[in-house]
Amino acid sequence: MIDGNAPYAALTIAGSDSSGGAGIQADLKAFAAFGVHGASVITAVTAQNTVSVEDIHLLPLSSIEAQLDAVFSDLPIRAVKIGMIGSASIASLVRRFLEQADDLIVVVDTPLMSGTGAALGGELVRAALVEHLFPLADVITPNLHEAALLLDQAPLNYQLYSSDDEVIEQFKTQASHLLGLGSRSVLLKGGHFYDAQLDNEKKPSELKEKFRSNKKAIDVFAHANGTDVFVSDWVDVVHHHGTGCALASALAANLIYGKDAGKSEQWAVVNARNWLNERLQASQHMLLGKGPGPLNIANLRQIDL
Repeated sequence: MIDGNAPYAALTIAGSDSSGGAGIQADLKAFAAFGVHGASVITAVTAQNTVSVEDIHLLPLSSIEAQLDAVFSDLPIRAVKIGMIGSASIASLVRRFLEQADDLIVVVDTPLMSGTGAALGGELVRAALVEHLFPLADVITPNLHEAALLLDQAPLNYQLYSSDDEVIEQFKTQASHLLGLGSRSVLLKGGHFYDAQLDNEKKPSELKEKFRSNKKAIDVFAHANGTDVFVSDWVDVVHHHGTGCALASALAANLIYGKDAGKSEQWAVVNARNWLNERLQASQHMLLGKGPGPLNIANLRQIDL
C-alpha cells in the first residue's frame, strides 16, 4: 500500500456506457471490488443500452489531454487499463502520457466491437492500437472476435473442432500470433467460443453436438516463456454486458497487488478469472434491460432498510 492505509490508484481510459454496464462504469466498479481507487479519462460518450449502440461521440483531443494531465499530475497511478480509444490521434496522445510515467502497469483491452455487434473502431484504430499502445502493454486482453480482427482471421468457434485438445492447440496458436503484435503478454479470452449457431445444412456430427453441450470457459495466457491454459466450468448466464471490461480492470488491479507482493502475472490472471466467475454466477437475477443485462460487478442486491 501507499502511505500506510491509503489505497492503490488505477486509471481507466475508455468510453462511457450510458447503460452503466460496460466501459468506464464497469472499470470503476471492478477497481473498487479490489479496494483500488479508480480515476477515469473519458475518450468517448456512447448512447447505448443492452440492445444496441445508438451513437458514439468522441471527445475533443484537448479535453482528453486535459483529463490525462489532471490525473497524472496529481494521483499516484499504479496501473492503467485502456479500453475504447476511438481514433489514431487519441491512441498517439495516450501513448505520450504513458511514456512519461514511471513504473506503470498497462493493460490494453481491445474493444473493437461492442457486445451487441456495433463497431467501436475501424482499421485505423486497429492499426493505432498495434503501433502506439501494444508496445507499452504488459498485457492485452482480446476476446475471440477482437483477436480475429487484429489478426485478419476468422474467429475461433466450436463448430470448427471436435475435441478439447484440438481447441486448446488452436487457442495457444492464436495467442502466440497475438503476442507477435508487440505486447509483453496476451490474455486471449474464450467467452465468445460458443457464439456461432449450428449450421443445419452441414449437420454437425454427434461429437460436435456433445462438445457444444459440455461447455468450458477457456482462456490462454501467452508470454515470453510460453503459454498457460486456464479452463473452468462454463457459467451459463444471459446477463454479461461488460464482462470483458470488468476482467481487464480486475486484472490490472491484481497486477498491482502481485507486483508489490512478488507474485507472478499468472497469479493475477487466476485471481481475476476467479472473481469474474463469481460475478457471472451472481448475475442470474440481473433482469435489467431488454437485451443481455449488465454483469453484476458490484454485487448488487436489494437490502433491508
